[in-house]
Formats: sequence, C-alpha cells, structure tokens
Amino acid sequence: MPVCLAVSGYGAPHLASVRPPAAHLPDDAFLHELRRLDGSPPGVLDNPELLDLLLPLLRADFSAVETYECPAEPPLPCTILAYGGTADPEVPVAQLKEWSLHTIASFRMRLFEGNHFYLHTRRAELLAQLAADLLEFADCPSAAGGR
Repeated sequence: MPVCLAVSGYGAPHLASVRPPAAHLPDDAFLHELRRLDGSPPGVLDNPELLDLLLPLLRADFSAVETYECPAEPPLPCTILAYGGTADPEVPVAQLKEWSLHTIASFRMRLFEGNHFYLHTRRAELLAQLAADLLEFADCPSAAGGR
C-alpha cells in the first residue's frame, strides 16, 4: 500500500473544474486557451510542426481531466500531500483543501507563490519541499516492503 499520495495543481477529484471544458474546441480556440493558461515555453505554440505533434496529446490530456468522474470510494489510508499556487485561478486553494476528505490519515497542503504553473517559477522550492516531505516516509516500515 502506498504511504503517501502527492498531488500538484489539481483540485480534489470529487469537485468540478472551475474551467469550462476545452478539449473539444476548434484548434484556434484551443490554442487561445493554451496561451491563456501560460504554461508553454515561448515559441512552442507558434511552431506549426511542433503543434502537429502536441495538439493531439494536449487534447487527450484535457479530455482525460475533463471527463473524469470520481467513484464513490472510502478515503485512502495514506497521507495526502497537496501542492499548489497561491494565485492559481484554475485550482483555487479551497479546491486543494478538499483533498483532506480523501484520507483517513494525515493531510498537508503546501502553497507556493504563483499561478497554475508555479512549478516552473518555484521549481527549486517545490522540489526541496517535496524531497523533505517524502523523506519523512523513507523510514516508514510500509515504504520498505515491511522492514
């Protein structure tokens, strides 16, 4: 059994997204949404050859998120670590807090300055915090197969 679940930039699975569905949009509208999200490196969305490769993958990713339905399951027996941006319009802090309903163990939320793509602007801080959080589980007997 896992000893923890770490999630980042995603609201609790039982909640509806604050963003309207976009996977089905025509290419120009879908690209507009991608630009609005501001998570792509400069030039990527302006490169037609790269877009030919990326758009089907991005649409599939959006579709998976937009069509997911959370099954009625009991809460997890492991810790949940939820990471997010303080100014994320896609996943407000209240949606991150809702992950606490999905565990009977402990819940921790870590916020970093930034929007939905805080992981780009706060990469070093996020990785340091994630490493520190995960190290707490390194000595856990169930993490080592019951040692």
